Amino acid sequence: RGHLLLAQAYMAKQEWEKASLEYEKAFVIMRGYLSKIKNEDVKPFYEGYIKDIDAGASYCYLQLGEFSKAASYFEKISEGDPKNLAVKNSLAVCYLELGYLDQGENVLRNIVEQDPTFLPAKQNLERLLSKKLEQKEEFLIPLP
Repeated sequence: RGHLLLAQAYMAKQEWEKASLEYEKAFVIMRGYLSKIKNEDVKPFYEGYIKDIDAGASYCYLQLGEFSKAASYFEKISEGDPKNLAVKNSLAVCYLELGYLDQGENVLRNIVEQDPTFLPAKQNLERLLSKKLEQKEEFLIPLP
């Protein structure tokens, strides 16, 4: 738990690199504990810590611009919490930053279908569609 607390302290100071390293250490330790548990009633305790670690690490990697690592964490979190639209929006942002425009657009469209009032996804989708339109217009040649 010490590495998790240290990671959170680094996050509070916006020291993303140090925080991400501490999250990685915490993850290894918690996974080790979880693998040794025989009593099923205790597993949710450690799984809760792992969820916290995943959430923190995903945000750190997003802040560091390590979109591939961030995306893998957001994918994992989204699988466990498919109704979390903020996580899905962050995943879409990672996809877009990585150049996976169709994947990012699909995620954003899915979010907007689930909740048309979720403003971050709606705005991101509008920006993406606007950029796509601008790119198409660059290739159009007007007739005289």
